[in-house]
Amino acid sequence: MTSLSRIMIIDDDPAIILIIKKFVGNSGCQVFTEEDSLNALETVKKAQPNLILLDIEMPGLNGF
Repeated sequence: MTSLSRIMIIDDDPAIILIIKKFVGNSGCQVFTEEDSLNALETVKKAQPNLILLDIEMPGLNGF
């Protein structure tokens, strides 16, 4: 049995999330999104994504 790939999109701009989700949403992958960097840490732990698309300049916690 093949499991779906999981993609996590983390960005504080909802428009960016929507654009990226449109591109990857039709690929048959599970897509998880977060606009808050601290909430994203919890979602990453639960979802265990294969790929994370991350805005590195976010309030609270950045990608560095």
